[in-house]
Order: sequence, then structure tokens, then C-alpha cells
Amino acid sequence: MRRSRLHWFSLVFATTALATGLAACSSGSSSTASGGSSSNSGSLTTVTVAAPNIASAVTLQIAQDHGLFKAEGLDVKVQIVANSNAVTGPLLAGTLDFTSENYVGMYIQEMTNPKLGLKVIADNFQATDNIAAIVVPKGSKITSVKQLVGKTVALPGKGASIGPLSVDVLLNSYGVKATATNPQYTTAVVPFPNMPAALAQGKVDAAWVTEPFVTVAEEAGAHVLAYTYSGTLKNFPIGPWATTESFAEKNPQAVKAFTAAITKAQQMAASDPALVRTEEPIWIKTLKPAIANVMAQGTYDSTVSLTTLQRVADVMENYGFLPKSYNSQLKSFITMPTGA
Repeated sequence: MRRSRLHWFSLVFATTALATGLAACSSGSSSTASGGSSSNSGSLTTVTVAAPNIASAVTLQIAQDHGLFKAEGLDVKVQIVANSNAVTGPLLAGTLDFTSENYVGMYIQEMTNPKLGLKVIADNFQATDNIAAIVVPKGSKITSVKQLVGKTVALPGKGASIGPLSVDVLLNSYGVKATATNPQYTTAVVPFPNMPAALAQGKVDAAWVTEPFVTVAEEAGAHVLAYTYSGTLKNFPIGPWATTESFAEKNPQAVKAFTAAITKAQQMAASDPALVRTEEPIWIKTLKPAIANVMAQGTYDSTVSLTTLQRVADVMENYGFLPKSYNSQLKSFITMPTGA
């Protein structure tokens, strides 16, 4: 039996590094909300946000480019991460203030590190049918989902997250009993941008990719074996924007300001698909505008509900990613400290 993904979760930080941050769309001096000293009594408060370079986090770029953070008094510094599992250490250390989470990874982060105290401040992204898929290289002999058993599948990181859960749910829908402790395939850690090359070079048998990398992989010759957000995962909640209880207690105004700005960006994305397609190549530096114009898009939201959190937890419990008793803890994610 292969080792549990929860065993591997503790190794995520050794395999995932933070990339360089994007420049914030502001000028002049600023104060620091956490982990540093204030500078020259400037009018903007500096905060640091982590997010992966995938379509679901494009609202961060929208907020930057349209001055939404600056309008709320924030100077936002962005750090790019391979997946949400990579943010636990910086959040605990107080060097990171906000993060783009996926709900699956968020629950595992909190269960593994109870002192983290993650708080959801705004919803972010919901799946549509074609935004994520299992893809196989050109000429692959894999023609059925069942044939993934025993094969090597590329995922953006080890540990329990939305990718492994999606693959397990898909396998089960084809009669393969895959769970968090016995996934039935071998994981190869490959960053999303490198997956098309890994497939073409035969380094992996298949890859779980999200847009824009589904379309990028197809452009490189790969083909879709199956889309993963269907059936049990149809219109599945992907992730929210979050902070920690500690940061919210110490910096309630910064939390209110960030929530206001990112909520406006979410609303802009939801009402203007053309804006999203324009901003995506700015957010994802390797993305060609031609691909952004044709790739599948998810749904952007901002409203947080206990029902959303419950749906994710139910699926995770059914596939062994969470203990059955975990549902009782969900309300803590949306209960903010006094004054925040």
C-alpha cells in the first residue's frame, strides 16, 4: 500500500518554494501590517498575499491593475506559490497575511496545524465542467480512466488537496476504489506550467491540470482523458480568500480593506468575462492571449456560506480525506474575531 497523502503533507514545504513576488501597483512610502517595521508614516498599509499562477486567482491581478487595493489604503505585495499547501509555514511565521486557498487544502492545513486559525474572508472560485482534466500525452495507450491504476500522475504537490481529491472521485466513478490512503496511482510532483513538457517527454503517464494548462497541454499535443468537475464534483466550490485569526485580531482594518477590495474584484470578474480573459495573460506570464480567449472559465463568487464549506467537507469525508467528525469545526472558518 502506498503511503498516505497526509503522511506526505509534512514534506510539502521541502518540495515547494515561493517564487518572486509581483510588484504592487502603488507608489510612495507605506506602513507594514505585520512582520516588519513601519516606514516614513506613509498612507498605505503593506500586506503580503500568496496565490498560485492559475486562473482562479486572477482577481488578485484585477484588484491590482484597477487600483482597488490602493483605494482601500493597501500596498499589496504578491508571492506566487505552487499550491496552497505551501503557505502554512509563512502564515504561522507571520510573514504572510492573506492567501488564495483551495477548500480541500485549507481543511487539511487547519487539521494538521490547529494553531493556524484560518479564517475565510471572501469566496473566490467555483468549478465549471471543463476547467480541470486528466490529460495524457499524444499517442498514449491510456484510453480509459481505469487504466490510470498503477500509473504515474502529475500533480502540483504532494499532500491532500483539490487535485488528488478530484482524481480519486473520478477513479471511483469508474469503479476504482481510490482513497486518500490508497490512491491507486503514483504521484509525481510537477508544477502546472511544466506539466505539458513532462507529458511530452514521457516523464509521467498522465497529469491533472487546471486551466489554462488544460488548453496549453492540448496545444502541445496532449489530449483530455476525462474532465474531473462532473458528477459528484459538478459546480464544486474550489477555494476562498483567507487570513489567520492572529492577523485579523491584530489588523482588523487591513482585513476589512482587503476584503472590500477583493470582493469588488470578484464582482468585476463575475460580470465581465472579457475582462478576465484580458487579465489572465498578465497574471499568468507564460499564457498567450490567444489561449486565454478560448480556454474554459470558472465562476467567480464572493459570498461565503456554511453550506459551501459543508459540501466540500462531505466529499472529503466520503473519500477518506477528513475524519467524519470534522463537520463540527466548519463554523470556525467563518467566525471572525471581535472587531475584524
